[in-house]
Amino acid sequence: MSPRSANRPGPAAVTGYEQSLPTIVEWLSAQPHGTERTEAFPEMAAQYAPQGDLFGHAVEDARLEQHGRGAK
Repeated sequence: MSPRSANRPGPAAVTGYEQSLPTIVEWLSAQPHGTERTEAFPEMAAQYAPQGDLFGHAVEDARLEQHGRGAK
């Protein structure tokens, strides 16, 4: 256990980040394509709603468009 995790309250991680990543990526990949992230992940979106647009797609799209790298 790292010193940082030892100082945190609550349960310790059962696995490390690198070991858990393949499972997380597989789960994310199984989420419906073409679905708004706020619909695919409603609990996370609701948690961050007070900060505004959690995913900022409109800002990201505008920035990419400025650099000629927008959606095709």
